[in-house]
Amino acid sequence: MKNIKREYIVLGLIIVVLSVYLVFHKDGSDPVIMPNLPDISQMDITRLEINKSGTTLVIEKKDSGWVIGEDKFPADETQVNAMVANIKGFKLTALVSEAKDYSRYDLDDEHKIKVTAFSKDKVARTFDLGKTASSYRHTFVKLDNDSRVFHAEQNFREAFEKKEDDLTNKKVLSCEPESITRVDGTVEKATFGYQKKKEEIKESTEVKADETGKQPGDISENKDKAPQPQKTRELWADASGKETDMAKISEFLNLFSSLTCTNYIKGSKKEDFTEPLILITLTGNKPLSLTIFNKKEEMGGYPAVSSESPFPFILPAEKVDEIKNKLSGF
Repeated sequence: MKNIKREYIVLGLIIVVLSVYLVFHKDGSDPVIMPNLPDISQMDITRLEINKSGTTLVIEKKDSGWVIGEDKFPADETQVNAMVANIKGFKLTALVSEAKDYSRYDLDDEHKIKVTAFSKDKVARTFDLGKTASSYRHTFVKLDNDSRVFHAEQNFREAFEKKEDDLTNKKVLSCEPESITRVDGTVEKATFGYQKKKEEIKESTEVKADETGKQPGDISENKDKAPQPQKTRELWADASGKETDMAKISEFLNLFSSLTCTNYIKGSKKEDFTEPLILITLTGNKPLSLTIFNKKEEMGGYPAVSSESPFPFILPAEKVDEIKNKLSGF
């Protein structure tokens, strides 16, 4: 019996030793050493280079914000900040493969997206982006000078899979309609002007006695009452003083609360365009202007310039038609 018990004890010890060995030496492989990624500050990133299939998109931080491409058009701050946040929060969670079979993970030259972030002239972080993992919670990535494929935390390839047009901020004019106090302009050489005014509301002078026979103006009735402020109303009127429909003015001003273009005109300056078709000036918290020129079929719309954009741009025909229709309704 003692020999049998001793054999059970020995067998138990062997099982424990094997279990410990398998935990720390699974499949006979050495423990995975993950790359050390230094922390970077989101504020330190001043330039991004996004390369796919040999085409590189450059996004830079300037005093006025992020700009994109060779022409330095304004970039969409929300989308660029999402990219920067993903770069800053970049975290590897697991080793996926050492086999260098990159096409399996869309990390081959044809499909990968190479992301490089700079802090001034120094590379702060660079990596290759592959496809999203089947869990949709990770992305396959590869680091420079490391042939292995890793899981990166979160699904963020889509944030970088953008073209220049996708990342361009196309807002060219914005205003707070209620702050505008004057509208002036010219449409096909016909001028117009409307001013916001305040007018006193005249109340009826007719008085009636109450049931006691007292008039509302009796001293005994009103001696303790404070004087009432004069009631006023807002209106819009033209140069002659003729009142126009406030609702129509409001609809017109709403067109410029956040006016966007189809695209900017590359290789052109504001000064290249003359003889305006429509000129609109808005006076309020700040002076605003929009000038629209004759339609260019080859450009797909109407060239235009505004006081809030350093670049000439294209407005779609339907937007210009809407502006004309609103003006004709005054």
